[in-house]
Amino acid sequence: MPRNSARLLELFVIFLLSWAVAVPTSWAEERTFTWPKVRSLEKTFEFTDAESANAIVLIEGLDGQPLYRLQCLGSRLFATDNSFDYSGDFDCWLSSIYSREHYSTLLTDNPRQERSWESRGRFLWSQIQGDCGEYPQYGRSRDFRLRGMVMSLNLANVHWGKAPSPNKHEVNQKSVQSFQFAVKVKEDTTAYSSIAEEVPYEDPQSLKSGCSRVVQRHVPGVMSDQYIRSYALNPPFPQVQKTSKTATLPATNDDFSFADKPIPPKNRAFSLPIRNSHGKVLYIFECSSTEPIMRWGVSCGLFAVGQIVNLLRDSIDAYSRLDRATFFPEQLIDVCSNYPDWGAEREFRLRGLRLTVRVTEVKFVPSEWDWYGKGISHVTLTAEAEPDIKARSPIAELPKHAYWGYTFRDNPSDACSKPFDNPLYHRDP
Repeated sequence: MPRNSARLLELFVIFLLSWAVAVPTSWAEERTFTWPKVRSLEKTFEFTDAESANAIVLIEGLDGQPLYRLQCLGSRLFATDNSFDYSGDFDCWLSSIYSREHYSTLLTDNPRQERSWESRGRFLWSQIQGDCGEYPQYGRSRDFRLRGMVMSLNLANVHWGKAPSPNKHEVNQKSVQSFQFAVKVKEDTTAYSSIAEEVPYEDPQSLKSGCSRVVQRHVPGVMSDQYIRSYALNPPFPQVQKTSKTATLPATNDDFSFADKPIPPKNRAFSLPIRNSHGKVLYIFECSSTEPIMRWGVSCGLFAVGQIVNLLRDSIDAYSRLDRATFFPEQLIDVCSNYPDWGAEREFRLRGLRLTVRVTEVKFVPSEWDWYGKGISHVTLTAEAEPDIKARSPIAELPKHAYWGYTFRDNPSDACSKPFDNPLYHRDP
């Protein structure tokens, strides 16, 4: 039997044996979901030829059945495994044996991952030398919190040499000849995410200062006092006028922009100014979409005038790490459109106001790009803002219910028919 066929058969058998561990705790009893518990492990590899490094680690459950498979390869071996789109100099990917996934690797922290390299599991030699090697979570040591565990990857005893050719690396770039690689896994019941949680540090590759200065960043869902002060999000909050708007999407916007920051006017498909009692604009609720509406969905944000923080971005789910201000096609299909907090109607309470967003008249079209095979030709979007003196949070509150789509479902309608709780909801800010 060919090697790939044998491997597929092996994974299928393990999948059948292990599927039961993915079933949530009784809906009627607790309305919660718990990932299967893992056995702790520590394993160290010695690679005398960095480009031929090859590490495979099976992470087992308490019953001894494999739950996850970690594979890491050096660049010379990338072409020997077509299961993953390897890149970089030493690349690691994590897959689930007991469940199907939307992601090429569970080490990604992008809930709508598009490329395999969107993961801190990929190591470049430039990231592990000098100041970069010591940069937290992007250097030689990296931690990944997900699925009831913390996985730590560490490169040590690194021996350097010159890059073999300027075509492969930058001029004068060093290359690793040999290194030690350690994998450590331990249980962490507060690691709810189906993929790696974001880390509270900026990627030094995106910084002008590079690795010379450690720059912290905000992780959505973690409302710290420092974050609130840094962006002047503290009260008092001016009272708003009641207002609303209805429009059809897609609109005539030029392009799509994620609402991670204010959407450029040319990319806005929907915009609702929210004013105070004197008519001054305090906030703008805005959305961007493509035509047709596909895998990026309708990305919306609420921005105070002159500020860059999407005040809705922190209303996330512990398992999927998605925010509720983005509407995806699968969330609007059949019974899923009625799912609380994540369906066709969503309510946000913050800063003395209540913002309600409704999606109606959804028209679906086939889509090869979407997770469940459906895109949207057009929808009607309605946004309503009104005063709410009991809404005291400086940013959108966490949702009570968790999102059903944290992993792939053969039948989304079954998954979204039974709401369950978001474990972040009762956590102190």
